[in-house]
Amino acid sequence: IMTRRMSSTETSESLILFSALAPAVLLLPTLPFSHALPQDRWHWIILLMLGVFGAGGHYLLVQAYRLATTTALAPYPYSQMVWMIISGWVIFHQFPDRWTL
Repeated sequence: IMTRRMSSTETSESLILFSALAPAVLLLPTLPFSHALPQDRWHWIILLMLGVFGAGGHYLLVQAYRLATTTALAPYPYSQMVWMIISGWVIFHQFPDRWTL
């Protein structure tokens, strides 16, 4: 709801910047108490990819809410749940129990 409302007055870049900046600033004081940072290059690459794809996905989400109505976009989060159940079953061999379903 906030993304939809703010996308009409804010730029996509500012929404992405502040949604990434707030958790970074809030979590930065916990860094010294972290048990471990990634040690090898592969883990840093994965973290970088998560950031790039997350920012790209958020950018596309803001653009979608700017161009389409909320009711037109509402079915997509529900279809994500179906795809995540299928992915969890195929990749991790884990199916949600009856209470989760």
